[in-house]
Amino acid sequence: MKYLFNGVSGLATTKRGLTMQYRKAGMARMVLLALALLLTGCKDKGKAFVGHWVEITNNEHPTDMKITYDNGVFHIDKNEYYALGLADYKLKKLEATAKSDNVLTVMDRFGKTMRLNDGVISFDNAEFKKQD
Repeated sequence: MKYLFNGVSGLATTKRGLTMQYRKAGMARMVLLALALLLTGCKDKGKAFVGHWVEITNNEHPTDMKITYDNGVFHIDKNEYYALGLADYKLKKLEATAKSDNVLTVMDRFGKTMRLNDGVISFDNAEFKKQD
């Protein structure tokens, strides 16, 4: 039987004993990884934001938003009225990530949040209701 020197404990161990130690360490890592994945969960946050939303605070020229979700990012197409300029409405494309089930953080230079409460989105000094 061949013996190897174990520098940590100063004891001689067999090749087989050393291999078993590595296997146990590998199993422990896999169990910890599985536990971490289980605790974080696989549920995507903010799915209630997906859909077509229409502004309820401005009846004359309401803004509408279409929110879609793809690969962890919410894509927001915001069609907003502009009194100045050639076009009446202008399309803004925004992206956001979910902070929780009822809060999205828009990825722009201001980092505005979009909040969902009782079926109404509050965003950019306006309120939006989902249109079916």
